[in-house]
Amino acid sequence: FKQIFLLILSKLDELKQKSIINTSVENFILEPPSNRAYGDVYTNVAMVLARYERKNSIEIAEILAEEFELFNEIAKVEIAGPGFINMNFKIEVWHRILKQINELKTEFGTLNIGNNQAVNVEFVSANPTGPLHIGHVRGAIFGDVLANLLKKVGYQTTKEYYINDAGTQIDMLIRSVYLRYKEALGEKI
Repeated sequence: FKQIFLLILSKLDELKQKSIINTSVENFILEPPSNRAYGDVYTNVAMVLARYERKNSIEIAEILAEEFELFNEIAKVEIAGPGFINMNFKIEVWHRILKQINELKTEFGTLNIGNNQAVNVEFVSANPTGPLHIGHVRGAIFGDVLANLLKKVGYQTTKEYYINDAGTQIDMLIRSVYLRYKEALGEKI
């Protein structure tokens, strides 16, 4: 979607230079719709622009839709509701993406937004004196997935599971185990 986002930004700058609009914005949404019937991606750029331009969002959407239809990647553009612009990609776009996935394998989608910055993800840290429960499992899965995602986007990631081996609870556990040991050997406690 980054390529389409950049195309939209470029088109907004072009329309601004032609004085068709007065504002360029970057704070718009471009994402897949929850309902596939609305296309491959949608954007609210016309509604965001309407606030700055003080114009009807449908009018702006009509101007933008006409321009977006010229993009090589776009097969179909439709306006919906108060000014959403729904777009379908050409089949060649999907072929290109599938080819990239096949070529890059596990590297597909890798970003470098972390710039190799070091992060430490601590997770689970279950109390060894208490029972394990489903919350510990959830925490372990969540922590591991989060650390893997951070690594995938360019962070130097370490994972840590702290063993709670200090404090009163552990001290009491050690003492009780020691006393049971002595008792098992026949010593009176």
